[in-house]
Amino acid sequence: MTGVPILDTALGQMELGMPLVLCGPMGCGRTVLAVQLAHAAVSRGERVVFVTTEPPAVLLRQAESLELDLQDAIDDERLVLLRLTPDASVSLRSHGALSFVEALREQAPHAALVIFDPLNALVAEFLDEQPLRIALSTLFEGEDGQQQIVVTAESSVLESQPTLARALSDLCGALVYLGRNDRGHRYLEVQKSRFGAATTEKLGFSIQPGGVLMRAPVEETAAELEQRPSPRRAPPPASTKARRRVLVVDADRDDREQIAGWIAESYEIIQAGSGFAALSALLSEQPDMIVIDPIVPDVSGFDLLVALRKAPVQVPILTVSRVMARSANRVRALILGAADVISKPPSRLELRRKVDLLIQLPPTLREDAGEDPDVIQLASSPSREVDLEEFQRRLETSVEFGSAYELTCTLARVRCEDEDALDLLIAAAQETLRSEDAVLRIDETSLAMLLIAAEPQQADAVLTRMIARASAKEALEERVLERVLVSIEEKLLEMDWMFGPLGGDTGRPR
Repeated sequence: MTGVPILDTALGQMELGMPLVLCGPMGCGRTVLAVQLAHAAVSRGERVVFVTTEPPAVLLRQAESLELDLQDAIDDERLVLLRLTPDASVSLRSHGALSFVEALREQAPHAALVIFDPLNALVAEFLDEQPLRIALSTLFEGEDGQQQIVVTAESSVLESQPTLARALSDLCGALVYLGRNDRGHRYLEVQKSRFGAATTEKLGFSIQPGGVLMRAPVEETAAELEQRPSPRRAPPPASTKARRRVLVVDADRDDREQIAGWIAESYEIIQAGSGFAALSALLSEQPDMIVIDPIVPDVSGFDLLVALRKAPVQVPILTVSRVMARSANRVRALILGAADVISKPPSRLELRRKVDLLIQLPPTLREDAGEDPDVIQLASSPSREVDLEEFQRRLETSVEFGSAYELTCTLARVRCEDEDALDLLIAAAQETLRSEDAVLRIDETSLAMLLIAAEPQQADAVLTRMIARASAKEALEERVLERVLVSIEEKLLEMDWMFGPLGGDTGRPR
């Protein structure tokens, strides 16, 4: 890139999908540098997406003042300017980053460069660190890993949101700080680079027609030297690092060895084919990361994720499973501790990119501070049938859960012809329901069933499978007299949900 060689070098060397972060206070030149990077890319014939809070006309006037002509690139669709709406962050949090990325791809497929200016406007609603990291990883993933990413961020926002600062520092390919010294001179400082290019020198620059002009290193005053933070050390060369360890857990030997083979060149691999072996390896081998299909023969459902989450040391978990095709299962995996999810069969490039990103997350010591209030707690008993007190507790928790994660939970009430039919149905529930679901025996012929992260239509399908499973032993379809399914809301807790009218879909199963 003409005029900004240090940025051009950083961007050119950066691994695809690993963002270049330009941070600094208002008026430091972040947007100007982003515009110049966009101009350099379209001048090479590449397609660029520029996502900004500024109206396109304002951005174009700024480019014109620098004598950078972007209009031709807009006319032939090499440059796509997208303005963020005020509710963009709320929408991203509600609908997920993947839908946002897919919308970008529709606007400009095969873009070589994506710029977010400023990024904090897009992720302002993310208060918890793990959902923020997941969203950023998705945004930075790019189209099949073949994009370069540039993001800008206001330094005051990073200071007030340390979770965002940590996430950007961990996920970025290079972190560049822009500022002014006490004499008003602009400077640029590479504070972090994965390529060892970090420098403690403050390189001066000026903004003028034609773009940015670099100057010699800025001469600092004694006062500035005293206020200057300690420089971050560049990471040692890869050749001197100990190979990091990845635990690959999959009951299918072929799938396990395929995943292991894809990442074995970069990491030391530990393999496990069962839940017991996975827990043993986590405690004895101390991996830096886990890649897991949680559906293993010796553990029910997603209970293995729960067990790993309760280990003394928690490491990043990438869940790779065919059940991730369902959105409810993806959310369940994330809630239960996974850092990211992929549906099988995975793309080799996607899997390697996610492993390379997630393994940078530091392990954390488990704090015995009690249970997370926003997570549906799994039963300590393997039985899906619970007593009234436990069922009521889970029902109340499901209201908080649905509100926190914007997922629907369902309450089903079923009445059978006789007690034998009810026993058959409860036995089928034991084999069909997930760990977080529950069944309550109301009386000799009725039951209540709680299904987490399932809408009434999905819950009805689960109930139909239960009846079919029970009917394999003894005809049951005609002995189920009534089934009522309703979404669980706050007002439901005040109703007589065991015996009173619930509304919903009633009648004999067809």
